[in-house]
Amino acid sequence: MRPRIAVIVPICDGAVPTDLMLANIAEQVYPGEVEVIVADSASSDCTAEGAER
Repeated sequence: MRPRIAVIVPICDGAVPTDLMLANIAEQVYPGEVEVIVADSASSDCTAEGAER
């Protein structure tokens, strides 16, 4: 059994790069459980909405 991993993404006002990065993370192949945590620091753009998708 593979260890569970967490990817922590700190971001502020980075909606476009965040969308691309999260898509790339989702495409990775890992045989264990993966948790992605996006820590949004009060962005004034649509970073939080994009991360929720």
